[in-house]
Amino acid sequence: MRDSQPAHSGFTLIELTLALALTALLVTLGVHIAQATTRAFIMQQAHTHLLAEGRFATEMIRHRAERAGYHPSPWKLEGPDFAVVDSKSGDHEPYDHLVLRSWSDRNCHDAANPVQDDAGRPQFFLQVSEFSVDDRQQLRLKCAYGPSKEALKVQINQFTLVANTAAFKTLFAEDLDDDKVPDRWVSAGQWENENAVNGVRVALLLTARGGGAGRSEAVELPGSVQVQVPDSHWHGLFDETFALHSRIRQ
Repeated sequence: MRDSQPAHSGFTLIELTLALALTALLVTLGVHIAQATTRAFIMQQAHTHLLAEGRFATEMIRHRAERAGYHPSPWKLEGPDFAVVDSKSGDHEPYDHLVLRSWSDRNCHDAANPVQDDAGRPQFFLQVSEFSVDDRQQLRLKCAYGPSKEALKVQINQFTLVANTAAFKTLFAEDLDDDKVPDRWVSAGQWENENAVNGVRVALLLTARGGGAGRSEAVELPGSVQVQVPDSHWHGLFDETFALHSRIRQ
């Protein structure tokens, strides 16, 4: 009489094959989820950065636009020789060149003027701020400060406010009947009387590379200007209107 042998349990070849296939599927799925999550995080960071840069640039323009034309003794201004705003279309579309002028007791760096008057207070000097886009699509600020337009000294020379500028366009509110209400909006340099300009509208279009690729998208800007933005890019349009306080207050 033979002793019975215990049965050996184990995986069959089919079971091993199925287990390996399932493991490979789960690993592949995990890799794709991790890649998608990382890509979404990077895109969100780029979008957040774009929004922050746009807000910084528009606030810098607002700071200078709202005080454009200010003078402590406006009756002493030189009339037509003192243009509060100046603008022209850039060398190529869709970029404008914006110039804002004011009299301030603080220089381009927002520090008090060290030159004082007879009462020991900082004197008011002319401040000229220029916003333009260079050939690398960087929106830049140039600021000069001095006792007169002939004695201006550049204090900020082509400081980059934001990169990846797809468009920088301006419109100007013109008050033709002097009732402090804009009668029309005109493009850069197209006003009838610069002294009647009491507001500026700035459209800043920024882009940031995103994921995917496809057809470009047409973005409508003030003044019936269209700009094509690649579908593979995030874009943010910052459209702001600023009142020239010196022109609307009595």
